[in-house]
Amino acid sequence: MATAILSTVHVHAQGASNAKWFAPTIQEVEIVSDWKQGDAGIIWADDFSAPGALAPRYHDVGSSAGSFGPADAVGLGNSRGLRQHYDSGQVSAGWAWRFFGDHPSVGGPQYREVWARFYHRFDTGFVGVPPKMARMGTFATGDWTLGFMAHYWWATQGSSRGRAIADVASNIATTGNQPVQRGYNNFERWLPVALSTFKADTAPNSERWICYEMRVKLNDANMLNGEYDYWADGQKIISITGRNIVAAYTARGINALQLDTYWNAGSPREQSRFYDNVVIATHRIGPARSPRTPLIRRTPFRPIGSEQLMEWHLQVAPSAARDSIVWVARTMAGGTESVRVDAASGTFTGNRTMLDANTLYVVRASAVLRDQDSSGWSEWHGEFLTSDDVSSIVVEQARSALRAYPSPASERVTIEGFDDGAIEVVDCVGRIVLTERNESTRHRIDVDVSRLASGLYFVRNGAQATRFVVSR
Repeated sequence: MATAILSTVHVHAQGASNAKWFAPTIQEVEIVSDWKQGDAGIIWADDFSAPGALAPRYHDVGSSAGSFGPADAVGLGNSRGLRQHYDSGQVSAGWAWRFFGDHPSVGGPQYREVWARFYHRFDTGFVGVPPKMARMGTFATGDWTLGFMAHYWWATQGSSRGRAIADVASNIATTGNQPVQRGYNNFERWLPVALSTFKADTAPNSERWICYEMRVKLNDANMLNGEYDYWADGQKIISITGRNIVAAYTARGINALQLDTYWNAGSPREQSRFYDNVVIATHRIGPARSPRTPLIRRTPFRPIGSEQLMEWHLQVAPSAARDSIVWVARTMAGGTESVRVDAASGTFTGNRTMLDANTLYVVRASAVLRDQDSSGWSEWHGEFLTSDDVSSIVVEQARSALRAYPSPASERVTIEGFDDGAIEVVDCVGRIVLTERNESTRHRIDVDVSRLASGLYFVRNGAQATRFVVSR
């Protein structure tokens, strides 16, 4: 006999701020690594560093005549990322499906609980809120019949406009054990919508890279114990428990993730949005790793009328203890857009010479205009995780011709664009795991990585560097 569990919904509020409109927003914090070495919980990952189109890394892609695809210098740190471009009025602007686990076309293990994480940013000056961002669910058959789908979407109407929502649909009747409707995007029932207070179109969330994450745990057969959680910028913004997601359906688990840019009403103007660093795992993922002296970049200042940004300020604090500020930047001129968290650019508290290892931090900023009007402090935002080793390797891909692909890779990696001299493959803690020398004039080699553990690796050649992922 099934035991009923009360359904609960927790929607978490975002911290309030009295800052004025011109308080700076942190666009991004430098990252140096992402996937953990040897982490068996990583199902799949992509940082878009591989050259070429999304296929075959993604199983179903809608490129919308070039509107949607990888591009140089649009990802985190000006790396290669995923760009989606809307023309004015455009509705269908591209998508990418990654299948995994027991998807009918993959034939792998069944997963009943899965996390998916990705970074997303709206371009500077973006207007409006496209309702779609990502979805994760179950494909039951080869004809695209679904078991369920959890949507990470944005509300678009009324006072809720721009707020993140969890909108989950099931294609299994409340006491059923098989899909009811046939074909894609057809469902038998929709679960109650969960509306968060996290908004995409308000400071400090617009125009910056935000780490989003979603978790779905399927209910046991005929039990009200399904769960789903959504995070934004390190904060859990929606938490749902006690749900009947798939009733008694157990034939397949969670096996698909989609990045989705459909805009039902059409974009009001020509503009772009971006994705980077996608990870699917069997455990909480969290933000990518940053060096212990990271470079922090603010969003561009957009004046109203004749206002001029004269100076700005920055503070860093542990995410778990935001009153305990650990670094204060020296006053920066208005034309300065980035600062490194080190002793040369600011002051650490205590005996620190850099941020603590393996610690979550947040930042806040303030600014002063030409008439000495002060913005006050922004909300704490931009959560990042420091690396666990002092010898963090900084990769500035935009300045390097060096390439390593495919990424993710399982057996072999092609490295090209290097100069004469040794080519070193280095793990996340700075250990050299492979050394190669170019014996041809083509400046291109194939490297066997079949013995390397799953994780992130760096390729060094003189002053050049790039990265690739091993994933199995």
